[in-house]
Amino acid sequence: VILLIVLGISTRPTANFDYYTLALQWPPGVCKDNSNCLDSMRDYTKWTIHGLWPSTYDASNTPFNCRDTCRLDPGSFLLTAGYMKEYWPTLFKGNNDRFFWKYEFCKHGTCAIPNLIDQEHYFTTAVRLHREYNPAIPIEKNNIQRNTKFEKSKFLSLFRKKMELRCKGTVIAEVRFCFETKHLNHIDCPNLGNCNDPHVVLL
Repeated sequence: VILLIVLGISTRPTANFDYYTLALQWPPGVCKDNSNCLDSMRDYTKWTIHGLWPSTYDASNTPFNCRDTCRLDPGSFLLTAGYMKEYWPTLFKGNNDRFFWKYEFCKHGTCAIPNLIDQEHYFTTAVRLHREYNPAIPIEKNNIQRNTKFEKSKFLSLFRKKMELRCKGTVIAEVRFCFETKHLNHIDCPNLGNCNDPHVVLL
């Protein structure tokens, strides 16, 4: 209990969940037709972290906000702050990066404890997975062109496991990768997303 108080969270029973979701955003797609986006993010061409989320096969049972109180511990991201500012920025007006990091940890990260030990483990794990599964690498390698429609199946085939693809119409906004809880091995996602058109575009 003393450890948890130091970390800025109060205890509740451990949350039950089935897998982790790593959600990565493509800012030009997220910001399409969204007046709340920061101007600097509208053509920010890096896949950014949305969050690392404990998830359940029955979405209605997905855990959220698993601690009564929660604060951001600046010491928890000392080693990753530079990377997080570049690859985990807020996209929206009205808050800053630290507010976004706190929101994601308090809403989702608290439910990952004790699978992920503490805040530092949560942030370093999200950063490590982003480094390993950053979509920019296979997209560049396979010469996927921006602002040109291509077959959705071509995009999905870039990745080793089934992932969840989120779109705004045909515009790609987010990709989600799934990982088992014990060793964070990459697994097929149970949901395939909302991109129903056979063709998609990366702005």
